[in-house]
Amino acid sequence: MDSEATRKFDALVKALQDQVSLTSPEEWQSLLRETYQQFYILEYLEKYQEDLIPSKFKRDDLVEFLDEINQALQENGYFLDLLNEIPWDRASEYSPFTLVDGSTALAHDNFKYLLSFAYCLNKLNSLVRKDTEFLEVLVRHYWKVRRANNFYRFSNLLAVIKLHSIELPIILFLRAQKRKKLSPSFAKWILSFNIFEATMVDFFVGFFDNARSTIPLIRYHPNCSKGAPSTFSSDGNALNLVSPRPKEWADLYQVWNMAFVAQFKPAAFLLIKLLIPSVSRYRLRPTEYMHTRITALHLAMTYIDSATHAPLIKANLKLIGPSKLSLIKLWGRVNLAAAKKYAAQVARITK
Repeated sequence: MDSEATRKFDALVKALQDQVSLTSPEEWQSLLRETYQQFYILEYLEKYQEDLIPSKFKRDDLVEFLDEINQALQENGYFLDLLNEIPWDRASEYSPFTLVDGSTALAHDNFKYLLSFAYCLNKLNSLVRKDTEFLEVLVRHYWKVRRANNFYRFSNLLAVIKLHSIELPIILFLRAQKRKKLSPSFAKWILSFNIFEATMVDFFVGFFDNARSTIPLIRYHPNCSKGAPSTFSSDGNALNLVSPRPKEWADLYQVWNMAFVAQFKPAAFLLIKLLIPSVSRYRLRPTEYMHTRITALHLAMTYIDSATHAPLIKANLKLIGPSKLSLIKLWGRVNLAAAKKYAAQVARITK
């Protein structure tokens, strides 16, 4: 869809791509290693070098990476609805990026660390998608990392609950894969409960429209009467969770969850875990969307918590705030309309 809104958004992406050239290839290489250190995987870097920092890495790889993110976003019709509703003459009032002092300027140092996080997270998430033995290694490895970094502090209770609600289906999937046997109803109740948890948070803080947009996501969960049983992917390394009209279900989940995480600090890092291509480029594999989204979240939660409370990177995530309130409220209204569109589409399905 070519519209004034998409042209404005393309221009924003182009401005970010132009910033890539402000940092030398050598410094980018150093930033990527620093980011993998914050992911606590330097000990695995040599073994998986070509998967994580290819020997032929160049700055153009980051430019192309941003292009992929843009393409994926514009494959989601519900996200295009948001772009068309934003008053672009007052775009700064709807910024997804803010600092705790209220400013919305994405300084180059912040941009470098955000892009490095996105690139490395995407590489890691792609790797665990194709190598589930490494996924299992990381799950066990991160148990130790979280204990060492005091992840289980009382003030972090909500994050602890969230982490274990998404780690459980990963562990159950790995067990099912070893047995080569998967329940047809695998993960449907865990997923519905996971969405319901977030819905209650939105309700309690007053984001009622975004909360209501989850109703069809929960109602038309995988394995519902108009969906299909859960299965392994064709290569056996991922889950197929099949809701009715799975591409549109994933589109709705994607925009709902983006609006949901935008209310928290550091919103820019929470948003980017949904935007990386290994998650967002699901147009040709919509039933795998939830698998790659969960593994990305699992990786990102360990990084974001440790980068905030036990930083190894030269960036202060505590200075990054939630997105602008005007954006969160507008996004909720757009998402509620999208939920009604999706529900109407499903209502026309006969089985």
